[in-house]
Amino acid sequence: NCCFYFISPHNNGLKPMDLDFLLKVHHKVNIVPLLAKADTLTENEVIEKKNRILEDFKNHSISIYSLPDVDEDEDKQDPSFKNEVEKLKNSIPFAVVGSTEFCEVIDENNNGKRKVRGRQYPWGVVEVENLQHSEFALLKKLLITNLQDMRDITNDLHYENYRAEKISGDPSAQFPSLNRQNSNVYLDEKEAEIQKMKQMLAAMEQQLNAQQQFRESLDLIDENRNY
Repeated sequence: NCCFYFISPHNNGLKPMDLDFLLKVHHKVNIVPLLAKADTLTENEVIEKKNRILEDFKNHSISIYSLPDVDEDEDKQDPSFKNEVEKLKNSIPFAVVGSTEFCEVIDENNNGKRKVRGRQYPWGVVEVENLQHSEFALLKKLLITNLQDMRDITNDLHYENYRAEKISGDPSAQFPSLNRQNSNVYLDEKEAEIQKMKQMLAAMEQQLNAQQQFRESLDLIDENRNY
């Protein structure tokens, strides 16, 4: 349901190999792009490389996972929720740092020390889940809060495209760029087809009931005649 695609911080945008792979899979799985090893970049370099990556996605019509828009009801109930969603949207691709080790850092709240997952350097510690150092926490929030949406898109959109490709027998069949708007249009069309099928089934059931009542009437007439 989700593919984390790591992009090297040492390149300006996407490499030809990245483009070749993403063009083959972007209509099959939800792509979440990540700018790897963000601790090797300055803040300005992170912004510049993010913009370059997004520009490459747009120029090559590569679809990546987009968060659903906030409903008006949700916005009224919790105005901060919309800001959180916008923050997640604006952070893609996420600049992340990873580590399998724990380091001790000074806890400013209680003047003690605490263990954090991070990377130890001569000048200090890069904390994996510190938003000032890495956007890993935002990535985790994206996955936890939108996993069901990713599953729905996989089942209702990506699988249907795969199915259409297999039925047509044309592996080079071109499908429209997948985005939130296309997904909603497809789901609306599918819902309309389901409603149409329900109406047809209801009409068929009504017709069968009428035929059954007609047969019962004929049987009753025959019994009266025999009597």
